[in-house]
Amino acid sequence: MKYVVEDSSFVISLLDKTDKLHTHALQFFKLILSHGHTVRTIIPSTVFYETMFVLLKNGVSYRQAKTKLANLMMIDQVINLAITETMILKLAKHTEKLILNKQNKTRVRSNDLLITSIACNQENSCLITSDIGIKEYSPVFPNIFLFNSPDNLRSFQKFLQP
Repeated sequence: MKYVVEDSSFVISLLDKTDKLHTHALQFFKLILSHGHTVRTIIPSTVFYETMFVLLKNGVSYRQAKTKLANLMMIDQVINLAITETMILKLAKHTEKLILNKQNKTRVRSNDLLITSIACNQENSCLITSDIGIKEYSPVFPNIFLFNSPDNLRSFQKFLQP
């Protein structure tokens, strides 16, 4: 089994048809679903909260945003990962590597760090995002895919192959 950890930029683009990266996110998500027998999507709970906030900020009604997120959670291949104190301690070894990585010049934002740590902690996993800053984590965790171009889609497709 392979796991795809999604950050909020991906989920927002996927659910908001007015988002400039919506088409790209939709292509990535269709690819994930086409590998449903061997791939699961992990969406950390913090991503759901941030997605709800941004959708509301972008003018999506509360009812629509809630329905979109509920529908996403009901897809068999989607796992909503609740973050517990115990899990944070388990993730700390990867978080420490990411923070101490001398090649990492990016700003360290707690949500990005947490989401990347979840991807690091899960074997056979990758992270999909539009945040170019997260790419600076690649010396510690190389399986990071930006979903904003056809070239990245091809690379992601190779990762999904059994």
